[in-house]
Amino acid sequence: MFIGVLSIVLIYTAGAVVRDIFVATEEQKDGRAVTFEATMPFGVLSQQRTRQVIAVLERRVVAQGGAYALVSSVAGRVGHPELIGSAGLPDATITLIAGRLDGVRRLPVLRGRWLSADKAIYPAQLLVNQAGAGLYGGLGTSLEIQPTLHQPPYEARIVGVIADGDTTPNVYASLTTALAFRPVVFSSGDAPDLFIHHPTAPDSAIHGLIDNIETDLSVDPTQVEPHRYDRVAQLLANLRATQRAFLGVAVIALAVAVIGMLNIGLASVRERSRELVIRRAVGATRARVFGLVLLSAVTIGVLSGLVAVAIALASVLLVIPHLLDPARALNDPAFPWSAAIAGLAAAIGAAVLGGAVPAFTASRIDVAYALRD
Repeated sequence: MFIGVLSIVLIYTAGAVVRDIFVATEEQKDGRAVTFEATMPFGVLSQQRTRQVIAVLERRVVAQGGAYALVSSVAGRVGHPELIGSAGLPDATITLIAGRLDGVRRLPVLRGRWLSADKAIYPAQLLVNQAGAGLYGGLGTSLEIQPTLHQPPYEARIVGVIADGDTTPNVYASLTTALAFRPVVFSSGDAPDLFIHHPTAPDSAIHGLIDNIETDLSVDPTQVEPHRYDRVAQLLANLRATQRAFLGVAVIALAVAVIGMLNIGLASVRERSRELVIRRAVGATRARVFGLVLLSAVTIGVLSGLVAVAIALASVLLVIPHLLDPARALNDPAFPWSAAIAGLAAAIGAAVLGGAVPAFTASRIDVAYALRD
């Protein structure tokens, strides 16, 4: 029975840990649960227009408990200052952001800090991922950044190293700062992607929120097609289906354990028949004999459940944290106490099912027949 109970506890525990790992990876790459993406034709995104857009998003999204990010990946150049007069700055993809991208995606800061609020700061601030830190340098490194190839570069400094789940070097810079130093970053046909995340709002509320933003910014709604960007819901559905399949196997193992307990219990009753008859002879009722035999089976079940829970608890608290990569945007997993409840319930249930028949048989032993034997 211990194997069956341990299987159920470990399946519940592994399901919770794997769910956290998969969700963290998905939210790191594409967005937290309930994240929408929309490309809005803001027109020529000047510095003044950007301030207007940010003000609307702060009022409509942040004030309602959500988070937003304007994101645009541009083909530019980034490199150390000494390269300007020699080989030239190497090409690089620069991700310009306004708002809090770390509020939309899980982007833990490994060293340093996040970009300052949306305002022009000189030298400009940069974030790099781990691969970017290996290529450009760590905190405090001064670089030259050129978001548009037809305008000269300007000085920037790395203020943070983040984990974005990408193995290629990535550079993140402030959209507001870029527009302040180099006003012509976007042409009239370009527009950053708008990402909106709200942890509790239903999809319909997000659609209504985007409609209000379109109205406030005088954007043609026929040119905006918001859609759910994250895939967390689909991922969780797949994980639940897999967990149910493994639970089915564990239940079968537990059923085999119940049958084994039944056979062992009946054999034990036959061996203890004289002892049980003597108990009856000195005044024990059938109910007391039934309870005595059943209690021994339940005790075995509870002990099996407690040992299984202890093994799972030790695995979560002592083993798993050492196996996790800090760049996976995953906090140390907490032990799912539902696994302990499920394990103990399964252990007690199996013990009752496996011990009820032997207990009933013991309570019905004929005193005269047992004494004759």
